[in-house]
Amino acid sequence: MAQYGTGHEATSALSASPVADAAALLSRGGRKAGGKRTLIAEGVAVFLLLPCLVFLLAGAAAAPFLLSGMLWTSIILLSMSRNFLWADLLPRDALSEWPLLAGLTAGFAAAALALGLAFAPGSLFRPEPGMAVRLLLYPLLVALPLELFCRALFFRRYGRLFTSESGAILVSAAVGAVVWSAMGCGCGFAAFGAATGAALSWAYLRTGQFALSVALNWATALAFFLIAPGLAEF
Repeated sequence: MAQYGTGHEATSALSASPVADAAALLSRGGRKAGGKRTLIAEGVAVFLLLPCLVFLLAGAAAAPFLLSGMLWTSIILLSMSRNFLWADLLPRDALSEWPLLAGLTAGFAAAALALGLAFAPGSLFRPEPGMAVRLLLYPLLVALPLELFCRALFFRRYGRLFTSESGAILVSAAVGAVVWSAMGCGCGFAAFGAATGAALSWAYLRTGQFALSVALNWATALAFFLIAPGLAEF
């Protein structure tokens, strides 16, 4: 994926070839009207100022407010974005991506174990009471708004601001770290969120599969909360 097109392809083509479409994600986004400087200012406000403002106003209770804010911000801005259809986010040939899902899930588990051994060894494999219910609700209440915000909105609206895939992935990882920090998680969790966020962004650009991103986000939660929950306090 060395180069990207100049980009006004119809999003209806997404149903034909997910991998080929993913190569054009960084050229399709943007406002229906307005220049790059305006888009940059908007992106800074959305991905930096919004999480920080919610944290300053809500403090330790910021998580539900931030998740709700990310969800509605994503819905509004994606609806205002050129070359975007909500049908683009529907699953397409999802079973074909199981090797990627399995491989990254194993990587998330290994990362959680390594970080847990380094920073919170006393909490390894000691999930909190009631964690099963939280993990069952996680895909809808946490993974969905996070992926809409950090993947769909980031790449489909602001992707054209980047000249390379690696630069976009690094910035998306930084956004993930800011979001987790704003939700009151510790530095260990923010670092884990940044690393796994980079992996999720890479997978999203490779496949164009939003449903896969949500599933992988859930996999990060399973790895983190079941293996090294103490990182949230580090």
